[in-house]
This record gives sequence, structure tokens and C-alpha cells, in this order.
Amino acid sequence: MAVSIRILLMSEQQEDAHLIQDVLGKVLQYNTLFRVSTRVQFMQEIQESLPDIILSNYSLNHFTALDVLHDLRSTNLHVPFILVTEPLPGQTAVECIKSGADDYILKSDLKRLPGSMLDAIDKHRRQRKREEAEKELRRQREMHEDFFEMQGMAGIGCAIFRWHSNTIVFVNDAFCRISGYGQSEIMSMPSFFKLISPDKVYPLELFMRKRMAQSRQADTIETVLVRKGGGRVEVEMSVRQSSSEQEHRQVVTVRDVSEQKHLEQELQNVMTALRERDEHFRLLFDGVKDYAMFMIDPVGKVINWNSGAERILGYGASDIIGTNFSCFFTSEDLQKKKPQSNLAVAMESNRFEDEGWWVRRDTSKFWASVIFSPLRSQKREPIAYYVILHDLSEHKRTEDQLRRQGEDLRALARHLQSVREEE
Repeated sequence: MAVSIRILLMSEQQEDAHLIQDVLGKVLQYNTLFRVSTRVQFMQEIQESLPDIILSNYSLNHFTALDVLHDLRSTNLHVPFILVTEPLPGQTAVECIKSGADDYILKSDLKRLPGSMLDAIDKHRRQRKREEAEKELRRQREMHEDFFEMQGMAGIGCAIFRWHSNTIVFVNDAFCRISGYGQSEIMSMPSFFKLISPDKVYPLELFMRKRMAQSRQADTIETVLVRKGGGRVEVEMSVRQSSSEQEHRQVVTVRDVSEQKHLEQELQNVMTALRERDEHFRLLFDGVKDYAMFMIDPVGKVINWNSGAERILGYGASDIIGTNFSCFFTSEDLQKKKPQSNLAVAMESNRFEDEGWWVRRDTSKFWASVIFSPLRSQKREPIAYYVILHDLSEHKRTEDQLRRQGEDLRALARHLQSVREEE
């Protein structure tokens, strides 16, 4: 058995080192045996040599192995400790074991020493691994709890489940609200997939397997949760593996998109009704060339575009539809979050008018007046916004020119006045 072991021997007797070497040499191959006899030497050597195991006599010069065990605990180092000594009173031996000694071996019976050393080293190695795993699990849990808390504040449900058993180990409050179950009810479920509509289980499992294989796969998937009581809710779900190496876990986030789907359908119905019911409006909309007229959805994506908008802003319909209207704003206005504030005011006041700089496709800026008007659902929620924009560049240039001329005339008048006063 070729085992490389670093041994620190606490003994005043050099003969102890020879005796232990003779016994170990028959069974184990070791690199070095360090012998020390004082507590100062012990503290220095344990920090420098980082032994795999400590062997110690009980009775030492003015101190005992109990003092050595106390010194070892103060270092926070987890090193196996075996007493190799003369016979001790029963109570003393028990006290040493309670203080952290792994075994008690008589010098007259050293044949047990090699096996005891290997057992103690293996026990401590497993204990260190267990502590490291527990520490990592605590770190992961704290990290996930912080993540869950932030996500929950945004209304995003989060859950962790073990991949091989599918058992759920954690859910946040938002996940409970979306599913309709209490936390204890979810945690006691035999499988995470009990929460998924049966017709959606296989596509979701396939999606997760592809994510685990790190194949090219979308970051999210739309699926259906089965709520408590049997109701169904459409959700957008993202999945990633936990970074813990102890076991495969899946971290799942879900966002309720049923209302968004409803609004999208309602918007589509409204747009269809507008197209079918009012062809004259379409002709008017497309025929106005002096005004940019277009519509955006609740988050600001362009959903239609007239010829006036193409002429003024420089984008063709195929280039701009689906793009967020924030591309028309200057960098200064974007920093001020003006696109969002414009829609918020329009929503609150039912109309918003403004004048300011807008940006064309070629990045040139122009001065324009704009009106935002929300289109609402039957529940008074916004499903789109009308935007009407008028290019005031020429008006702005004329206004600026008149202002400059006025300033020049005022400056000239002040100059003539001062000349008269000097005369």
C-alpha cells in the first residue's frame, strides 16, 4: 500500500519517532515525520508543514496532550489527532476523546496504528468534504434567496427542483401566488411537473434537457401551469442549472403572461376591426404625408406606419415595425427616460403633447411637435398608442432666425443709445 503521509509527532522522546517509523515502514510509505516537543514548536510546525495527521504522547514537559488538543482547536485546522502513549486512567482517555482525539493507542500495541491513521485521515477528509458541501449549499441558498426576493418583488415566480427526482426544494411567494398553492403544498408535491399542464410536460422536459446539454436553445419557453383548483395560467419560463456541484438542480423562473396574451389578442381584434370596419381611415392614414402617423403597443414597439412617417423619419414600414420607438429620441432624452414618461403621462391624462428634438434614420435631428393618445381596452387598460408627429424644422429655423434678428436689433438700439448719451 503506497500512501504518502505527512506526520507531526508530539513527543520528547526520539525513541518514540524510531519506534513509530519502524511500525509504519512495514505498511505505509510516508514522506516526512516531524517531531516537536514544545507547544511553541507545535504551533509553528502545524502552520508550516500542514501535516496530514498528528501523533502525540500524553505526558509532555509541563503540559499534556489535552493542552495540545486545545492549541489545535485554536488554529481552526481540521487535522486528525491520535494519542500514542502509555496506559492512561479511563477518565483521562475519555476526556481526550471528548476533546477531539480520534483514537487512543498504546505504545505496547502499535500494530493498530497504521489502520487507525488511515481511518482517521479518511474520516477527516470526508468531514471536510461534507462541511465544504454544506457551506456551498448555504451559499447557494443565500444567493438564491436574495435572487428570489428580488424576482418576487418584480412579480416573477422562482423555484428550485432536483433534476433526477424532480422534487421541489424551494419556491418564492410570487410562484405561490401564480400557482395558487401554498409553499408547503408545493414542497410536498412528488414532482415539479405536477404543476405543468400534461400536454406541456414533454416539450418542457425536452427544452430542459437541451438547456442542460448547452445546445443552442431559446432562453425562455412558453408553457402552462395548472393552478390549484384546476385553472390554467400561461407563463413564460426560463430554466438554468444551479452552480452547485453536489447535485443537478434546475432553477426555474416563471412570469405570468396570460394578461399580456389577452391584451395582445384584444389589440389584434381591435386592429382587425379597424381595418375591416373603416377602410376610409386606412386611406386617410396612409395618404397624410405632412404628418408622421403611427401606432405603438403598450411597451413602445411600432405596430403600423404611414407614408408621412416614412418621409419624415426615413424608415420604411418593413424596417421599423417591431422596433421600439425609443430609437427616435436623442441620447439625452433616453437618459432622462423620456419615452417611458411620455407614455405614462398620456396614459394618465388620456393625451400628451410635446415639442422637442427627434432623430431620423440617418441620425440627423429635427424639431417636431408630437401627440400621444392611448387606445384602451374595455377594462380601460392601454393596448396601443396613436402617435401623430409634425415636422417643425422650418418653423423652428424661422423662429430662431427672428429671435436672432430681434437680439441684433436690441443690441443695435442699446449701442445707439449709448452713442447719444456720449454726445
